[in-house]
Amino acid sequence: MIGTHFILDLFDIKDEIFSNNLSKSNYHLFDNYIRASLIKNKMTILNDQVHQFGNLEGAFTSLYLLSESHLSIHTWPENNFIAVDIFTCGDCKTKNIVDDIISYLKPGKHIVKNISRGSEPIIKSQ
Repeated sequence: MIGTHFILDLFDIKDEIFSNNLSKSNYHLFDNYIRASLIKNKMTILNDQVHQFGNLEGAFTSLYLLSESHLSIHTWPENNFIAVDIFTCGDCKTKNIVDDIISYLKPGKHIVKNISRGSEPIIKSQ
């Protein structure tokens, strides 16, 4: 196996999370939390980018480029939904980051998929 790929679908995020915790004026607090989680779990941040959308509080896409791969977060406050994608390789504690994100965002429901990347295929291409 080359890496681990976690895909999170976070549903029923409370409006207050978007308007307070993820607002443009408080985004830096969320960013600091994510950075601390990445570092605590043995990841190296190479670069990051965030784009905040319009006047809707908490609407953004953020990307953390890691030595170990990437973390992306996409929010839809109008649907109370957040999609997270974490792909890592090496000696990382990726599941801990998943748990940290869920703990911070407090979704009403969530789906977590864990995919092993780079495993030997059962059926080989011809």
